[in-house]
Amino acid sequence: MVVSWPAEKKATGGKKRALAQSVKRRSRGGGALRPPWFLLLPAATLYLGIVLYPAGRDIYESFTNWNGISPTQHFVGFENFIDIYNDPVIRTAVVNTVIIAVVVTVMQNGIGLLAALALHRKLKTRGVLRAIIFLPAIVNPVVIAYTWQFIYATGGPLDNTLQSFHLGFLTQDWLGNPHEALAFALVPMVWQNIGYSMIIFLAGLEGIAPSVMEAASLDGASGAKRFWHITWPLLAPALTINAVLTVIGGLNAFTMIFALTGGGPGNATQTVTTLLFQNAFTFGRYGYGTAMACALSIVVAAIAFAQVKFLRGRELAA
Repeated sequence: MVVSWPAEKKATGGKKRALAQSVKRRSRGGGALRPPWFLLLPAATLYLGIVLYPAGRDIYESFTNWNGISPTQHFVGFENFIDIYNDPVIRTAVVNTVIIAVVVTVMQNGIGLLAALALHRKLKTRGVLRAIIFLPAIVNPVVIAYTWQFIYATGGPLDNTLQSFHLGFLTQDWLGNPHEALAFALVPMVWQNIGYSMIIFLAGLEGIAPSVMEAASLDGASGAKRFWHITWPLLAPALTINAVLTVIGGLNAFTMIFALTGGGPGNATQTVTTLLFQNAFTFGRYGYGTAMACALSIVVAAIAFAQVKFLRGRELAA
């Protein structure tokens, strides 16, 4: 028997409606299609115990004078937050933290973008070069910090290299000079994470259709014009991700600074995170340290939110 097209279409539509009604009845009746919410319990329990409970406890302890060891705690209200405002060292730490966030964001993303553009070309060794640039990103920051401590050491590789090029007059105590220690501490921070920015920019470049660049080239657009009017606007999502991650990472910089200089010399490289760590675990002012951590979390969240909103607007405009 031959079934005409309208009749076949009608039969198919009837089967789809019957299936939809069956699914609706089973879901209403508590059948097998009901979402098994109990499967979320293990993950929800872990999240509650590892994230929410410690965060809530730290918020409470930021209003106490607990020293981190004593079994007793005394509620002091906003006293810790008032001390933060009046602490002269925190001002130095905030300035250093802002400098780190700005320099890391600009330098890491700038160099990462240049590396991505260079390795997006059809080079035989681009896979190897990408791996070499990304390799430091997977190494523990403490290992990177100790490696650069060795490089910066008096009579170390950096001094010997300068001596071999008859530039011995440039040698100095690289991490011991309070006026320049922060600048030299920033070098390994940027160097380690260039690979992250490069990979994200490379992903953005891979998403640009080659036909678009070919059409612009045929229209006579130069390389600079193709980058500025095509590549750069289409990299807006990648820039948003990189900018937000680097700003958050810069504002929370701790491991590299702490391992390299410990905040010294003379608070020259002190950041908010190193200062709160010292107060909480060295000076026995755990409540004060957690108050600094809560304040920093609020500031970082506000900056990240504003940054995402601004950059998302740029994406839509592009």
